[in-house]
Amino acid sequence: MNRLTSPIFSRFEDSFTIHSSRNYCLSILVARHSFSYCISRSEDNVVLGLETYNFTISDTHVPARIDVKEWCEQLTMLLGNLESLKKSFRQVHIAMENPKSTLVPKALFEEMDKNIWLTFNHPVVDNEVCRADELPPAEAILLYAVPAEILSVLTTTFPEATIFNASGQLINSLLSATKAAARDGVLYAHVQGAWVELVYLEEGQPKFFNIFSYQTREDLAYYVIFVIEQLGLNPDTTVLVLLGDIERESDHFELLYRYIRNIRLIDNSIMLESGQIADGIPFHKYFSLLNLAKCGS
Repeated sequence: MNRLTSPIFSRFEDSFTIHSSRNYCLSILVARHSFSYCISRSEDNVVLGLETYNFTISDTHVPARIDVKEWCEQLTMLLGNLESLKKSFRQVHIAMENPKSTLVPKALFEEMDKNIWLTFNHPVVDNEVCRADELPPAEAILLYAVPAEILSVLTTTFPEATIFNASGQLINSLLSATKAAARDGVLYAHVQGAWVELVYLEEGQPKFFNIFSYQTREDLAYYVIFVIEQLGLNPDTTVLVLLGDIERESDHFELLYRYIRNIRLIDNSIMLESGQIADGIPFHKYFSLLNLAKCGS
């Protein structure tokens, strides 16, 4: 099947034209079940357009058990049909979502030991490549596994792109937002389809980061409360900020609110200038993608 599926979300400025792509920055977020991209103007970071497509990939809700071949085929087909992404851009940044990641203090990291560090926390199979991203604000290295086939598709299609792990991009973006807002002692929960990333920031540094697989809203609430207890925090005073695949009216939000009263969705006070399309973008869903373009600014 070569027909391009319809996007599940699409917003573009009325005046947008892809013919000016050399003046634009292309930011892409590759996930196991979706592909999102936004195009921003390089000189002022105004977001001109954003679009999301879903993949239909077999999944057992176990991160290590996804059909990579199926994922690769759908990604290749999508990129082959998105004519606008075949243009030349001033910059291309790609973030890859993958729950197989671990944070290591920079002072302890040795390149030769990266596979040992990663396999200590996650099973790494033969078709996966271990990569390392430096997180200067956190003075840490994020290690993560990438399916070799997916990495090959991306580097072939976008040979000049800078590729990151989405978790590292999330931490960097939250640190920037925290410093700008002078806000410390906050627990962030980035909710995704089959896992949640929990990041606790205090005094401008990540004090905790981990990823938990979940299937039900009770699982999600359990891991959030577990982390609060492990960090010795008070659930009555802890600030919990949610982002990603969650809504204020959802059952997941309602259950979390039973146990943690100081809870909210992340706001859009720290972000790229979104111009005309700002009101149409659910910022909490696209926090990482909208901040990805800042990597080159």
